[in-house]
Amino acid sequence: LIFAAHLPLPYFDTITLAVPGAKTHPLSWAVIIPIIYFTFYLSIDPFGGILFAPVLYTMYLYAVNLTRNDQERQRKKKSESSKNVINWWGTGNALRFAAIIHVLAWYAQIHPGHAIFEGAKPALLDSLGGALTSAPLFAFYEGLWYLGINKPLQERTLELVAEYTAELCSSGVQLRACVIQ
Repeated sequence: LIFAAHLPLPYFDTITLAVPGAKTHPLSWAVIIPIIYFTFYLSIDPFGGILFAPVLYTMYLYAVNLTRNDQERQRKKKSESSKNVINWWGTGNALRFAAIIHVLAWYAQIHPGHAIFEGAKPALLDSLGGALTSAPLFAFYEGLWYLGINKPLQERTLELVAEYTAELCSSGVQLRACVIQ
């Protein structure tokens, strides 16, 4: 979800930086958003933040390259025609790709992920901020735990989830986990 939302961001340049020995690089929201996520994740958990940094950087690189290539195709297309106006969205293919991936990712997250497998409503309905900020790091941790990395954090998380689930079930919330207990 973060990746698909990230794709349109390189289109919105803010300022251009001159880096010695490199081409000028526009500072866009595509740069700012991963820095904000990285800083936030470091404040939550330095270990997870550092491990998640390559994921953020890869999303950034892919989004920028996809955008630049799309805009370059638009420039070539326009130079061949009589019109010389270049749209900020390039050919629009990257934005269409981002929209399709974004919609499919939300669908996969909500319908099969929450409704079928978990039997619970998405956390998005309780906390949009948490769904967009800490949930991606938690999903990343699920992958790390599957690989056997940072097991003490997994054990502590499972304890806290069990406590919270018991609290919810005792308050009358209908969850599949309440029936299992």
